[in-house]
Amino acid sequence: MNLLELAGTRVVIGDGGMGTELQRAGLAIGECGERWTLDHPERIEAVHAAYVAAGSEAIISASFGANRWVLGRYGLSGEVAAVNRAAAGIARRAAGSRVTVLGDIGPCGGFLRPLGEIEPDDLRAEFTGQAKALLEGGCDGIIIETMSAMEEVTIGIRAALAAGAPFVIASLAFDRHPS
Repeated sequence: MNLLELAGTRVVIGDGGMGTELQRAGLAIGECGERWTLDHPERIEAVHAAYVAAGSEAIISASFGANRWVLGRYGLSGEVAAVNRAAAGIARRAAGSRVTVLGDIGPCGGFLRPLGEIEPDDLRAEFTGQAKALLEGGCDGIIIETMSAMEEVTIGIRAALAAGAPFVIASLAFDRHPS
């Protein structure tokens, strides 16, 4: 039964935080967690496997910041496809065939024009490429998460669908401003 069918019949149990678990596994604060998909795949797989063993029916790939803007801060802007495919493959190995794997796309880390420097068409192309790599790597669907700009989440959803995602989950996160 796929995730959508399962969700129509009962509550589906997902995994938990990846970043905090990677820190427990040795990731230093401020270090690029997505780099670990290339350098320490066994540690990421162990986190996924622990979530699966605990009963997770859906796990999220370790690709939250795997776009050219975030990876560029760590000298990895040319590794976007490789990081996303690796993140998807690691999650798929841990999940086997019985657990759904969601390819994680997080915020680009910047602002769209006119507030920032990122062109909407560039963001769309980046998210489409990221989603394609995640799906090619073995993800069952895409999760667009922790976005704070409606324009960015909308571009993300459309990009994931254009990349061929059979389904897309999206979430937004906002900070409260002091009154």
